[in-house]
Amino acid sequence: MAKKPKIKAPSGRALKTQRKKLLIFLTFLTLAKVFWLWNQPKHIIFSADTENYFNALEGLVTDGLFSKATNLHYWPAGYPILMWPIAELSRNYFPFIIGVIQSALFSYSLFYFSTQLQKTTLNKLFWPVVLIISLNPTLALNAPAIGYEVNVATCFLIALGAFLKFSIRSEKKLKHHEIWLAAASLSLATFMQPRISLLAFAFFCIWALATFKRSIAVVMVLSTSLVVALGPLLMIGRNVAANNFVAISTNLGTTMNIGAGPQSTGGYTNKATGVPCSNISGNSARQDSHKVRCVLSWYRDNPKQAVSLFIHKFQYHWSPWFGPLANGTTARSPWLRLHPLNSSVQTQEGVNIVYGNVGKLISWGWIISSLGLMFYGFWAFWRLGGVAQVLSTLLFIPSMLNALSSMLTIGDNRFRIPTMTLSLILQLFGGYALLASRRMNKWTQMKQETTWVGLNWKKNSEKDSLRA
Repeated sequence: MAKKPKIKAPSGRALKTQRKKLLIFLTFLTLAKVFWLWNQPKHIIFSADTENYFNALEGLVTDGLFSKATNLHYWPAGYPILMWPIAELSRNYFPFIIGVIQSALFSYSLFYFSTQLQKTTLNKLFWPVVLIISLNPTLALNAPAIGYEVNVATCFLIALGAFLKFSIRSEKKLKHHEIWLAAASLSLATFMQPRISLLAFAFFCIWALATFKRSIAVVMVLSTSLVVALGPLLMIGRNVAANNFVAISTNLGTTMNIGAGPQSTGGYTNKATGVPCSNISGNSARQDSHKVRCVLSWYRDNPKQAVSLFIHKFQYHWSPWFGPLANGTTARSPWLRLHPLNSSVQTQEGVNIVYGNVGKLISWGWIISSLGLMFYGFWAFWRLGGVAQVLSTLLFIPSMLNALSSMLTIGDNRFRIPTMTLSLILQLFGGYALLASRRMNKWTQMKQETTWVGLNWKKNSEKDSLRA
């Protein structure tokens, strides 16, 4: 029987040198963002909902945690609450301080994840991962902005890094801190955006089922879910005390209604009137729930139109930031202001090209190739087994669930940003599998068995094989 080929692991000195270079590189990028932010008007980079966050923050500063300010219950209050202590320290410069903190955390999360990736059999992808995340213009330029999106992407990177660090342990137990670091990180993500709760639940289900026997896997999922739920529970408690109703936020019905109805396209850039819905009396939470039921009833009664809207919203979720297929609330993104095609649309000829058939062809190519690389990356790295298989699943499932949340609410390419770190890495995997087919074939010959002991009904004593 032929021996399996071996991949020569980098020496300890080489790994330390690589990490040192990474630290210097990320420090330089962070300082560049800080300098750029300082030179912005009033040292602020606005996002789609910045004014709403500031209005909610004003309520907190004026009346405290249990302020009745509308924006503290209409939108989730988590992000304004996190800004609150900094605003108390400096009323004039708090947006700048927040931008610096967010930029530093983004760089730290990438450092943490990539240095854990470095210790696995996927170490050859160390620099490609670093470059595709750190130099992505959407993530890089929006990191200092007043908005939750890139912060959630940061939280996912930390959770992924914690999984990789845990995966190389010879003995795996629930007490190991990596599990709870990931849970705390995704709890922070759900505090800023509650819709991430479903993604976090799926993340820990995958991790638990791939690592532990059923009984321990159930304990892990329940305990991490409890930690993740702390953020939404705090917002519910705040709304009960402040407004006397039980709700995380009260804008779900409005958001779903924009993406539904006979005149809707599923996106923001339309004149949709929503679905027929009677007026009821009651508090904001009761009215929001009523509107949600109206939308769900309309979907049930109009299945063909519902399917068509779901398809459109899936397309909008993955649409380019610029061009004829773009759909979303990213108009304030710094990348759009700096986009190279902006100069092209200053003339009618440029508009005809960018928004005409050529632009449509390029945009559809962008969407199809992005999704194609994701699916191929998932399949190619699933075949490798071991840590690569579980990692590809942790990248793929939350990305698809995030798209599903857009399909149930409204198609908006901004909603893609919270899981962009996941989808970009998966696309990189797909590109690598296509361009480095020989190395992939070599890796495939080294395939590691993945027991998925949580799904194994017969061999519960089988040892874990996730070690790099």
